[in-house]
Amino acid sequence: MDFFSLYFFHSVWSLILVFPAILTSTPCRDMSLENGKGSPIYLGIVDPKLCLCCEESGGQPTLELKEKDIMELHHALKAEESFVFHVNTNGSISTFQSAAFPGWFISSSAEQGKPIKMTKDVGKDNTAFHFDPKV
Repeated sequence: MDFFSLYFFHSVWSLILVFPAILTSTPCRDMSLENGKGSPIYLGIVDPKLCLCCEESGGQPTLELKEKDIMELHHALKAEESFVFHVNTNGSISTFQSAAFPGWFISSSAEQGKPIKMTKDVGKDNTAFHFDPKV
């Protein structure tokens, strides 16, 4: 399991809370997922047990945190596709493409304090992430 630092924006009762979180990743074991898009992984926060997922909202894919144990996802033989991201790494830079919505990537804003989101505008939005592993 890998641990990374990342800031998340979690909506609770229409109140947006900003907190630093430890992001963990674990491989998806479902061999039936499409090949050639990168390594399929799950991304989550250990405490509380939350996982990143990509689901349609308002007519387009949205990045959400949902209550889910990342290890339950990992042990399942059939993937819950909305929780799977294909990671591609080149050196220390990684991109994360949604398995449920091919062509949509996790991105961050150039503006400080803006939440991470899903985008298909790879050249316009920042989709390349540098993660520092925590030991």
